[in-house]
Amino acid sequence: MNQTTDNQPKKYLEFELIKIRGKEEKHLTERGSVSIDDRTAMIMNKQSNKTKLIYELESGEDSEKDLLLSEAKNLGIKTNTTIGVDKLKAKLSEFRDSLLLEAIDLEIAHEDDISTIDLQNKINEAK
Repeated sequence: MNQTTDNQPKKYLEFELIKIRGKEEKHLTERGSVSIDDRTAMIMNKQSNKTKLIYELESGEDSEKDLLLSEAKNLGIKTNTTIGVDKLKAKLSEFRDSLLLEAIDLEIAHEDDISTIDLQNKINEAK
């Protein structure tokens, strides 16, 4: 899995944030979708308080956060969907480190590049 932000343009839906009856709602802009890279979308979304625009990946496109959330779910790690990518990466890294320590304690032999899910399965089998 690619852990870095992809610089290739992807199709993002562009929404305008509008306050209606005190509640902020998002409405598709006239442009509808735009082709921008993940980094640009992330930067623009951080500035949404100023620009009143947010960008969401069109369905069918995989974002880094979606992939990380999927990995966390597959590993049984509970996360909030509003978690940032950096915190999610740190949480996954901490989980992997704890598995590596547990494998050492249980004297489980494994390859250096073993996937986290495979390591978790080996530990579960050894218990």
